[in-house]
Amino acid sequence: MASILFTLTLNLITPDFGKFRETRKMINNEDIPLVTRKGVYPYEYTDSWGKLEENTLPRKEEFYSTLTETNIGDTDYEHAKTVWTHFDCRMLGEYSDLYLKIDVMLLVDVFKNCVHK
Repeated sequence: MASILFTLTLNLITPDFGKFRETRKMINNEDIPLVTRKGVYPYEYTDSWGKLEENTLPRKEEFYSTLTETNIGDTDYEHAKTVWTHFDCRMLGEYSDLYLKIDVMLLVDVFKNCVHK
């Protein structure tokens, strides 16, 4: 689903990000480029409530996926660090909430733009 949402999101990008009406209700215009890029999340690392209370972004190695047998690249990890810092995340739970909200808002924008075509 993440790859499909990313592809659909790319199709909406215009210079003014005008098609992201719902996302822009939650995210400032200048921050839209940060959230319209494919996000990364340490799904398998986050296996307990306690980890959501950790106050640092997990190490790059913790983003490994046994499903795809891959880890994220340096560019993706740098993006995760940028998002963590830019949105002032203090715990992994806050990063998780932001990640989920962004995904939902982007999906809403994709649906609304399909309906309005």
